[in-house]
Amino acid sequence: MKKNTFSFLAAAFSLIAIFIGIIKLIPHFNSNANLDRTWIIFITTGFPLMIFIYAISGFHQSAKNVAANAYGLILALPTIIAFIYLKSWLGAVCMVLTSILIVAQLFVDRSEEDNHNV
Repeated sequence: MKKNTFSFLAAAFSLIAIFIGIIKLIPHFNSNANLDRTWIIFITTGFPLMIFIYAISGFHQSAKNVAANAYGLILALPTIIAFIYLKSWLGAVCMVLTSILIVAQLFVDRSEEDNHNV
């Protein structure tokens, strides 16, 4: 079964972003104050996890009609904004690379679909 390289790389970068989000989440368990940024920490942890799942589901050739990568692309923008707000530049770069790879995979899927329908 043919596999999609861009989806695999997007999943890898979103997995890195998950670990960065978890690292940013750990100090919030130790402090009782400053819980106003907890929702941003959730975005930097939960959204990359969902993007990872969507990228893995778009990994196989048979799953192209699901458009899972498009759902991951929608979640990437708030994640990038949250990482920038937290000044986690490595997380923001990982999510930008994830977005670029998702867009590349969507273009590959689209061109394969156009070639198949001709």
